[in-house]
Amino acid sequence: MSFTSELVQAGVKHIGKKAAKFLNQMPVDDIAGTVRAVNRHPNEFADMMKHVNNYADKGDQSGILPYVQYQNKWKNEGVEDLRNSQTLTHGINKGSANQEKLYPQYTRPDAIENLQAAGADRLSNMKRTPRTIQGPVPPQLADKTFDQSAKSYEEAVMLGTTKFVDADGVPTQIRNYGSDTAPHGRTTTVGTRKTTGRGKTREGDTRKINEMLATDPTMTTEEKKAFKKIMAEAAAEGLDGDHIIEISRVANAIRDMSPKRRAAYFKIMKDTGTRVGNHADNIQKLTKELNQVVKPAEIRAMDKALNKMNKRTKSLLDDMLGI
Repeated sequence: MSFTSELVQAGVKHIGKKAAKFLNQMPVDDIAGTVRAVNRHPNEFADMMKHVNNYADKGDQSGILPYVQYQNKWKNEGVEDLRNSQTLTHGINKGSANQEKLYPQYTRPDAIENLQAAGADRLSNMKRTPRTIQGPVPPQLADKTFDQSAKSYEEAVMLGTTKFVDADGVPTQIRNYGSDTAPHGRTTTVGTRKTTGRGKTREGDTRKINEMLATDPTMTTEEKKAFKKIMAEAAAEGLDGDHIIEISRVANAIRDMSPKRRAAYFKIMKDTGTRVGNHADNIQKLTKELNQVVKPAEIRAMDKALNKMNKRTKSLLDDMLGI
């Protein structure tokens, strides 16, 4: 079910065509929190829709950041709700008061019950394959990274993560887990999610928004074609077209800049031959595992090291000299 269809079922009366197109391109992970906000935070929801409409109708990019901030807030509330639930270990019990609170968009009362029932012999997404890991099925997959090193759907679910690398070495994602229509979720390759604009960074900022922010709006038609060509070539070779300068880095750097400063930033990058965003010169071909598992892990390790350096009580030079 699409983002807008879920909102209509939750009671939203009108969504403009352009706003609907924007919302339906956002990650499915945004849906549950937004649906809860319709009734739980009507004023916040109305403010978010105002920003969405301004962006969709007028191209006002100042509305992108509030959208992301609201999504992060509502998702954090969902995680907190789960922590407060008394049934976290064994799933949501039938008739639990928490069920309606946590999942108000469900129309089928057995959706969550099915998650718990799967604990007996097999998980539905494993078709007829018997389970090898026993125990209660998690009501939600909180981890969104490859950090758990899961190698199958079953391992991923039991480790509470949406990501795993299958037997063929293909990075795979479980989506819609715990939904009304597919309680056990559906699997798709991470690459497919990214190329359809539905990928999402670890911190919650949508990839689609970051790509729009990080790409020079003055790119020529020829440059846009060149980008599509190299991405298509990578896909045809079974590889990923990877952004050399990370999309999220550039997006976060210019997110709060004025239009004038952004224009100056892109001009400097262009004049120095440093291409960013969706430009062909910013793309390299990598294997799927290298791009979707190894590289993100390296970036997280680098960020962790940088954060640790910020907490130093003395300089790196003093530390090296033993001063």
